[in-house]
Amino acid sequence: QAMNAAIEVSDTASDISAEGLPSSEPPSNSPGRAILEQKGCLECHTVDGTPKLGPTFKGLWGSKAELTDGSTPTVDEQYIEEMIQSPGKKIVKGFPPIMPKLPVTHEEIEQIVDYLKALR
Repeated sequence: QAMNAAIEVSDTASDISAEGLPSSEPPSNSPGRAILEQKGCLECHTVDGTPKLGPTFKGLWGSKAELTDGSTPTVDEQYIEEMIQSPGKKIVKGFPPIMPKLPVTHEEIEQIVDYLKALR
């Protein structure tokens, strides 16, 4: 009777999982996902946890990337922006250095970052 609880309210059913918890997947129609599809990123990267030619995006945000130079930067907005704008500068260990430089705006990078943050 003296229980404390936190209640989360959502205006869309897609934000809630079957267990009543916030979904771990962002909507497939998010602007960031659309950009990844338009730019061809999902040809080499996945969003379901399986690696392809490039690392998966699932769970990437906030993790430590292991680079071929031995460094382990945290995947944050600065890291994502640098990897997109200068893809050959830092190479993720275990993956070939084949990512092309893509024409993306700062706004598009922000939308990609928002999508990656939600992709846990």
